[in-house]
This record gives sequence, structure tokens and C-alpha cells, in this order.
Amino acid sequence: MKCLSCGIENEPTAKFCIRCGAPLALMEQPSQEKRTTLSTAPIEKIGSAAGSGIATLAALLILLCFMLPWASCGNYEFSGLDIATDSGDTVGEGAACLCAVPLTAFVILGLGLLLTPYGFLAENRVIKWIGSAVQGLAALLGTISAILFFIRTNALKNDPQTFGMIHIRYGFWGALIGYLGAILGSLIGFAAPFVGLFAERKKGEQ
Repeated sequence: MKCLSCGIENEPTAKFCIRCGAPLALMEQPSQEKRTTLSTAPIEKIGSAAGSGIATLAALLILLCFMLPWASCGNYEFSGLDIATDSGDTVGEGAACLCAVPLTAFVILGLGLLLTPYGFLAENRVIKWIGSAVQGLAALLGTISAILFFIRTNALKNDPQTFGMIHIRYGFWGALIGYLGAILGSLIGFAAPFVGLFAERKKGEQ
């Protein structure tokens, strides 16, 4: 045990420094307190809560954009909800995969509402990792669904029977941005516990 007053090494069981007589037990106590509170480092808490918060806002954006126009054909506009629920429509044909959009958005939103306060109040890193991973997978699945819709719509646009009148609208792009934000938020939430764990190990080596 090193004396903080004179720097000399003492026996681990020593209570007083053999050189200057300073009490060693009082010197060791702050170090133990730092190790105890290090697992609740602000950077880890803020990172976990911020990642979940970003994913939550992204999910709200996705749900909002799902109600906005995703495609148009001539003077008619179709929201994501219209396309997902009307498989007989020209634009909606083959777009049943869009049903995954609101489902994944609700999964991201629900987990975000749970993980945002949990990131501040709790220290169970396993739950944070699992929650962020599920958020990321849901966002990835929704992104794939949106991309499949984009590919399908572009194929219809090039179909001579539609006369090139089908176009992607702003609702689709807003939802895609929302999914990218959800992926980013889940990555931040997943990485934050690793940062805290790394900081603990570095502190333990000192």
C-alpha cells in the first residue's frame, strides 16, 4: 500500500506509514469509493439514455411519416398505411412488407420508453445490451421493408403500363431517415455500457 503523503510502499496490512506515520486506512478509502461509483459513470448513463432517446424520437418520426404520402400515381397520393392495407391497388400490389413498418416502429418506441429512464436509474448492462440489440434489429428489419418497397415502386415506374406516373413521395424518405436514426440510437445505447466497462478496467489497472 503506497502512502499518499511520502510515496513509500508499506505492507498491505499496515495502518500507518512506516516513514511519515500518516494513516493509510484513510488514504485507501477514497480509492475504494471511486471504484464503487465508477460503474455509474455519467458518460455511460448519458450514453445509454441518449441512445434510447434518439431511437424513441426516430420511432415517432417513422409512425408520423407512415401516415404521409409514400407514393403517388398521377394526381393520387398513397400513404404508407394505404399501401400496406390495400394489396389490390396498383402501388400497393406486392407491398405487404410495409406492414412491418408500424410493427417495428412500435417495438423501437416501446423499448425506447423503457430503456431511456433505465439508462439513468439502473446499472444492469446485460439488459441495456439486449434492449439496444433488439431495437437495432427492429430498425434493420424496417429499413429492409422500406428498401423492398422502393425497389418494387421503381419497377412499377419503369413498367410501360403505368406510363412512368408512379413516384416515391416524401413520407418514404422521412421514414427511411427515421430508421437510420433508430439504428444510430441503438448503436449508441449498445456501445455506452462497453465504454463504462472499459473505464472500470482502466481504473482498476491504475
